[in-house]
Amino acid sequence: MSEIKLRVARMQSLLEEIAQERERQDAKWGWPRRHGMEKWFLILLEEMGEASECLLQMESGDKPGDWPASFEKEMVQVIAVGMAMLQQFREREESLGAWASRTVKDGVGAEVVQCPRCHGVVEQDTDGKSLHCAEPGNCWWGWRPDTQ
Repeated sequence: MSEIKLRVARMQSLLEEIAQERERQDAKWGWPRRHGMEKWFLILLEEMGEASECLLQMESGDKPGDWPASFEKEMVQVIAVGMAMLQQFREREESLGAWASRTVKDGVGAEVVQCPRCHGVVEQDTDGKSLHCAEPGNCWWGWRPDTQ
């Protein structure tokens, strides 16, 4: 087998492991999981911490025969969490078209456009032409329909 074919076969094997881990995560936690990106980063960092712990065990000599398998398992989890995070992000972005024209009644019965990301009110900019989310402190996406 050529070196390129061998590398592709190894890559496919890794992708299959990652897909199996994603399925395991979905069975355990459910899908869709609607976390904010900040929470996704915390989950990702926690998984990276576990992978780092395996490397520290290698350095210190603790569990000398166990760390390679543990490290590989943790790295697959890191990548699978990153994939779940990206899946949610893309699904959210793809759904924006349906949300962009969403109107709701505000507290006094007036129709307002709702931000597709944080559900806050969308207001007109001072130029009178473009829109922005009126809740920048709550909407970390900084959603603006003109930047789609």
